[in-house]
Amino acid sequence: MSTHDALIEKLKKVLPQIDQKSQQSTVIKIRLADVFAERARLKAMAAGEKNCVDCKGAEQDRREAIAYYLIGKNALKNSRDAEEIDTLQRICLQLANLYTLNQQLKSAENVYREILRDSRLKSSYSKAYLGIGEIHFRKSNYRG
Repeated sequence: MSTHDALIEKLKKVLPQIDQKSQQSTVIKIRLADVFAERARLKAMAAGEKNCVDCKGAEQDRREAIAYYLIGKNALKNSRDAEEIDTLQRICLQLANLYTLNQQLKSAENVYREILRDSRLKSSYSKAYLGIGEIHFRKSNYRG
């Protein structure tokens, strides 16, 4: 994880030196979110190997990732560029996943429903429907 720690530190040092409204700033924030999400995954795996029930490191990293992904999502919300739309789809799905892992099921469902309302994100509709179904299953909200 030290590689992730070093990368996060470097990216955080660069951010204040860049115009916060620039595309470069958005790219760095999305990259920061990616690194936090990956570090959270590694922490969760390590906690699972130790049978740690109340380890909080992964949850905090997911919250950091969510915060940066929300900034990226907001910056790309009106984009018509195909590459940026692909990035937006990835961000939305990752946000929903991170919310689910942090037991924020309502927020996860809201993100999935946002995907379904956005015609630019059609290729993610099936994943959004599946995610909503999984959330309802987790809540035991299903019909026999």
